[in-house]
Amino acid sequence: MKFKNIIIIFVLIIFGCKKDEFAVEKPTLTTLDVLNISKYGASTGGEIQSDGGADIIDKGICWSTYPNPLISNNYISYGSGLGSFPSELNNLESNTNYYVRAYATNSKGTSYGNEMTFKTLSQANITTSSITGISEYAATCGGEINAEGIRPNIVYGVCWDKYSDPSIYNDKTTDGTSVNDYLSFTSYITNLTSNTRYHVRAYATEDNETQYGENQNFTTLAEVSTNTVSGITSSTATCGGYISYGGGEAIYERGVCWNTYSNPTIFDSRTSDGTGTGSYTSNITGLANNTTYYIRAYATNEGGTVYGEEYTFVTATSYCTSNHNTNDEWIDYVSFSGISYSSAGSSTGYVYVISQYATVTKGYNYTLIFSSGFRSGYSATEYWCVWIDYNHNGVFGSSEKALQSMTSNTANYSNNIIIPSTATSGWTRMRVSMKFNSLQTDACDAFTYGEVEDYDVYIY
Repeated sequence: MKFKNIIIIFVLIIFGCKKDEFAVEKPTLTTLDVLNISKYGASTGGEIQSDGGADIIDKGICWSTYPNPLISNNYISYGSGLGSFPSELNNLESNTNYYVRAYATNSKGTSYGNEMTFKTLSQANITTSSITGISEYAATCGGEINAEGIRPNIVYGVCWDKYSDPSIYNDKTTDGTSVNDYLSFTSYITNLTSNTRYHVRAYATEDNETQYGENQNFTTLAEVSTNTVSGITSSTATCGGYISYGGGEAIYERGVCWNTYSNPTIFDSRTSDGTGTGSYTSNITGLANNTTYYIRAYATNEGGTVYGEEYTFVTATSYCTSNHNTNDEWIDYVSFSGISYSSAGSSTGYVYVISQYATVTKGYNYTLIFSSGFRSGYSATEYWCVWIDYNHNGVFGSSEKALQSMTSNTANYSNNIIIPSTATSGWTRMRVSMKFNSLQTDACDAFTYGEVEDYDVYIY
């Protein structure tokens, strides 16, 4: 009986040892997909399906630039235990092929999951777009980024400066923070100085490294203002402009341009009044009489042509004129609603007084004061007529005669003139005519002795 018990115990020991020795296997596991691939890193991990019958004493990820990486290559340990575990691979080389496997170790040994391969991203390829929308103080640029993958942490925009090859330490835009394979973006550059050359580059910053596109340059437009129009006649006028110095770039051409419609350009009628910044005067000729014109100053530099504010003006109507003899008598004085003009007679017997003008309102009554001048020891009977071109047609019609009078000395005479309610608003002409010894036949009467004076009148 004692011997029988010994045999049973021996059998149990033998079979028990065989169970412990042969039931344990290496762990089984899989390598997780590789995600979030960047220039210098990626995300992966592993999942252990079985511990093989023994405790997991180490697990992790190993990788190499060659197939079938081992823990004797590069690896990261994530301790013991079952389950899945994530892994972040860092400090990799950019634009490089890698092989990665999860691993797990128990008392039986180390086993590896399936092999995954991936390639780290290269430097993003960035180009600078052409520059458009150039004005005095702004421009539009941008760029294109060929990322060849998802880049969730890339900052991009354009940078600019007055010197070549600007960097992100100069003025810049920030137009986004991620790129998926390919991106074209637009940047709005503002707060620039007029008439200044700038350099601009697109940029992309990732992992504390910045890539730049090619250098582009442009010149902002000049800042120009238009002078008011003066010296308006039936065929000429005077204008001009002022160009600010800004960044001091060269002004190739400057002047004024005009036409009978709004927003004239240098492809319409224009003057060319030299180069450079500062003030300039433009003499405009060849205009049509009694015509509305639109005019503005312009300045052209390397960036293009810019225009000042627009003004309108109306040329004077071309009224009939005639020469008279003022040796013995002339118009000495005229006063009328803003006009106060004295003279000793013109050499031709006709004068268009552009230095003074009258302003009147339809339906109101105004006093005209007038007097004759004579050579010493001489006096005569003078006939006076005044016409106002109420309908602005360039003709002093018989119905537009506003005054008729007669004098025979140098005293001041006065008469009232009522502006008809039917008069046309705007600039027009008034004619004051003094004729020796007989009444004028009309406003264009070519008499011998006396004088004629014309004045501008604005009717409200």
